[in-house]
Amino acid sequence: MEDNIFTQIINEVTEFVDTDIPIVSGYSFNQYETIQRIHRHLNNRFEDSEYDSEGFQKFFYNLSEYRCDVATKAIDLDTRDINVIAEQGQSYYPCWYFEKELRQWIKEKGFGKLINRIVWELPRYGSVVVKDVDTPRAEKMIVDLRNFFIDQATDSLDTARFIIERHYYTPEELRKMPWNKDAIEEAIEKFRDNTLESYYGASSEESVSTPFIEVWERYGEWENEDGKYTKKRFIVAGLREKTSIAGKRKMIDSGVILNEEEINDIPYREVHWERVRGRWLGKGFVEKLFEVQVRVNEVVNLQAKGLWWTALHLFQTRDETINRNLLSDVVNGEIITAASEIMPIVNEERNLQSYQTEMDRWERQADNLAFTYAPITGERLPAGTPLGSAMIQTEMAQGFFDLKREAVGMFLKDIIFDLIIPRFKKAKSKEHILNLVGESPEELSKFEQLKFNYEYNQRILKWIKDNETIPTQREAQVLEMTLRERLKEPTEKFAEIPARFYDTLKYKIDIVITGEAIDVASKLNTLQVAIQLLASNPAIIKDEQIKRIFYKLLDLAGINPADFEVTGEQPSLEEEIGRTLPTGGSIRVPRAPATPAILPEATTV
Repeated sequence: MEDNIFTQIINEVTEFVDTDIPIVSGYSFNQYETIQRIHRHLNNRFEDSEYDSEGFQKFFYNLSEYRCDVATKAIDLDTRDINVIAEQGQSYYPCWYFEKELRQWIKEKGFGKLINRIVWELPRYGSVVVKDVDTPRAEKMIVDLRNFFIDQATDSLDTARFIIERHYYTPEELRKMPWNKDAIEEAIEKFRDNTLESYYGASSEESVSTPFIEVWERYGEWENEDGKYTKKRFIVAGLREKTSIAGKRKMIDSGVILNEEEINDIPYREVHWERVRGRWLGKGFVEKLFEVQVRVNEVVNLQAKGLWWTALHLFQTRDETINRNLLSDVVNGEIITAASEIMPIVNEERNLQSYQTEMDRWERQADNLAFTYAPITGERLPAGTPLGSAMIQTEMAQGFFDLKREAVGMFLKDIIFDLIIPRFKKAKSKEHILNLVGESPEELSKFEQLKFNYEYNQRILKWIKDNETIPTQREAQVLEMTLRERLKEPTEKFAEIPARFYDTLKYKIDIVITGEAIDVASKLNTLQVAIQLLASNPAIIKDEQIKRIFYKLLDLAGINPADFEVTGEQPSLEEEIGRTLPTGGSIRVPRAPATPAILPEATTV
């Protein structure tokens, strides 16, 4: 290991850019070149010139972009797919508040854009890296792989020998960073006018002055002065590497260390589309279609060049006295006197069917590699396709994308637990108001039930404290009916959330991403069966024993039973008293007072 952090970073970046790592005999890999090639294909650019050796423009027939869009749509997730549920034996109602407020907060902070960006980039680049960093724009948490230099042979970022990320800051942005202020001013003074020599941009001769300051952030082990190795983060500015006259690279030690600190964990999270043994970068659709793309481009350009020749009208004659251009030197109806016939040269394209056959073959190969069959893309199936074949194609493609969606769902669950929820709890740690305006009637009904349960329990406890006795069943019923009558009055749809209300929910919640553990088709079948059972026997939800079994059935199918706990219209106090008071006959023998039930409430955490 170098004794100079600037030299160390330069050597590691050079290793990343210039070194091909062997995967197996006869196959090596370079992540830098692969990322560059992916970007060129996504932007319809060739590896070399846009013109061939004869001066014809080459056309890029993009096979990847469309199939990546199909994959993004197939695995797409939304913030509404995030559901918070209580662990077994825990109260659901605090989690209900948590879910409502978490969804609102995620929407306000733009984390929906972060999710969209993940599912957009993953099938294109094969890997997505999310960084735990405070930023006003959540999608900025995704690392640009063009500026990401790592040990490309590592299995995961946790075991990488080094991780280096490159940033570009304006002087104003750099001054806002929480690093050494004197070092920041020194970097601004030294490097704000330096030319930008980017590994992904122009060469030093073509680069121009820029107001940006290049900053390098390195994570990895570092040997301290005492000889011990510790994991550290270095942030430096001003690295420059130039080539000497002899062709050897030389590092100029003029950099500035902006920050240096020991760390325990790296702030990066990773997800991959398809893993390949021996390399870190996953394989996305663009890379899988590299060879197919090359062949299709070749066929397309051969056909285009053939059509160019076909468009020419050429003529031949044995009469040496005729030296005219029949397209420009003659007019319509003119009679030409010649000693020999003037005959058109046959140069029309006779191989169009072969071109189409070749294109169809490689298009099918692209569909096979990307699982983008007609039933998935919405295209019309070829005439005569058997129904069984179409169903098999659909099931195969859906199964493939369901597997990818599950991987994305588990990754997002980690992101939500590790990055989003801590920020949310910190933002909502003080006492605040939860706005429920705009929620559905079912959700508002649950909210009203929560309010009733809380008020009822408070009144029961106050009764016991004031009267030093437990109210009878009759007294509890009157108390309940009085409270329901009062709560029928329209109230504002706001809830007061106490300070640090969500702190103890860490081990009481789980997050279910729709499509990760729930089969939508099975869910629909379960709901249809539930409707049939309720229609044939409405008493199911009245008998507590049968109700528990029924709710367990819904829970096993991935349907939250609490969604069906909607409070209906309650009878008025006069109606309830009239229904329960005796209308005549002898007086019943009085029974011992029963202890009123304590209802579940929102404050049970």
